[in-house]
Amino acid sequence: MGCGSSQSMAVPSGSSGYKYVVERTWEKVDNTLDKGKKSKIVVTRSGWKTVRIFVSSTFKDFHAEREVLVKEVFPDLRQWCEKRRLHLIECDLRWGVPKDTTTEETLRMCLGEIDRCYQDNIMPFFLNLTSERCGWIPATNDVSPSLAKEYRWIQGLSVTEMEILHGAYRRDNPNSLFMIRKSDFLSSVPAEYESDFLDPNPIACHKLEYLKTMLQQRLVSMGQVLVKESMERRSWGLEESERMDIFTPTSASHP
Repeated sequence: MGCGSSQSMAVPSGSSGYKYVVERTWEKVDNTLDKGKKSKIVVTRSGWKTVRIFVSSTFKDFHAEREVLVKEVFPDLRQWCEKRRLHLIECDLRWGVPKDTTTEETLRMCLGEIDRCYQDNIMPFFLNLTSERCGWIPATNDVSPSLAKEYRWIQGLSVTEMEILHGAYRRDNPNSLFMIRKSDFLSSVPAEYESDFLDPNPIACHKLEYLKTMLQQRLVSMGQVLVKESMERRSWGLEESERMDIFTPTSASHP
């Protein structure tokens, strides 16, 4: 049971029912936001320091991008870090969650990894890739009371949404980067690959629409900016480019 898999969620029938569920879920999230006064993050250190980068996305539709990060981006970044006595650890949970784990074990692995990022870096270095897949949404009765008490905002969310909220959104994390792929790229996806890029869960489109709207409103309001860039698509070997909306801090904290 990986963090990027997909699973159906029982919701009222009809589009209005899905929208209602999504809105109520986010109302609960908003009640848990860290709305206190933000202070500038100052980190002092001597010797080597560990820097963790948490990569968040659904798996099937961002397999190629994650491979580029692991095989090309992170090796170069690791060399850059080593020259500055920084030990880089990329947190990619594609290989960290065994398929036979329980729901609680899976959620604790995902959220616990972000907790370790907080411990090492005060604010996680958090990268999210979002497109047209929502991912696995744990059923309410699969979330234990102890887990729901510890992370009181997780009910009704997909695992990817949980990662976004815990790693960045709830605390206005200045070390976060959100890359949202525009939906018009789907017109160029070969038919045999479409299922890898679309979520079969009928609530997914409503959750994604709301998530993208909330990210824009909250992150832009805290001084983050919207940038459009081209990225090479390698998912099926075509030499084309796709448009990405990139939300990034105007000034991020450094380790």
